[in-house]
Amino acid sequence: MLAKPKLSLWILGGISLYLSLSSCAQDNPVAASKLHADNESFAFTVTVKNTSDTTLLPSALAPLAWAVLKEGDSLFKTGMLASAGLQTLAEDGEPDGLLDSMAMAMLKGHLPEPLAPGATASFVFNASPGSVLSFASMVVETNDVFVGLENNHVDLFDSRNEPLSGPLVMALFDAGTEVNQTPGGGDTQAPRQSAPNTGVEEANPIALLSERQDSFNYPAAAQLLQVTIEAAHDEAGHNDDHSDDHGDEHDHG
Repeated sequence: MLAKPKLSLWILGGISLYLSLSSCAQDNPVAASKLHADNESFAFTVTVKNTSDTTLLPSALAPLAWAVLKEGDSLFKTGMLASAGLQTLAEDGEPDGLLDSMAMAMLKGHLPEPLAPGATASFVFNASPGSVLSFASMVVETNDVFVGLENNHVDLFDSRNEPLSGPLVMALFDAGTEVNQTPGGGDTQAPRQSAPNTGVEEANPIALLSERQDSFNYPAAAQLLQVTIEAAHDEAGHNDDHSDDHGDEHDHG
């Protein structure tokens, strides 16, 4: 009759020890091992398709500017005033000024020409863990609206150094440098203005277009374009650029 209490205490003690060990394991999780070395290089292909021909605002996209940067950097930052280079891109579709200001970029370039509604183009680059991609392109049938990645940039690798592949989430931004007119009809928009930089100037910070509340209707970014990225291991194992001064670009228009 005396053995039962001892057995019960032994079981309870084992449960207590198990719970204690489980708690320690949760408080000190083991970091997931990296799948690739920090200096391992991957070749990325970004494909951009202008799908605005299916919307009420068919519009060319100005030559898309792109840059591979260190974590924390991007071609633009929401909430900040637009740089002179971004202003020129957002108002007049010229990418060179913005790219010239990106001295910290590891790689940079732009598509060779505007992307017409229904057309597709791509660009390629090599990158290693710790880098991000940022890009921007003017929606030509607007005053200073441009498309970019939803968070201004995207990490090219996850915490395990696995490279990014798949569709990218896009957003429409207002550069805040020129007063908006009716999309596709303004006389100071790039296709109709008499000269570059002829619209009414303003000095607002860069913002998501949805937050600007200018009373005009715009298609969603996902309706205007589709962007995908695909990664492949760089068999050479180094981080040399496989492009010329403006990237290795391919127009499939």
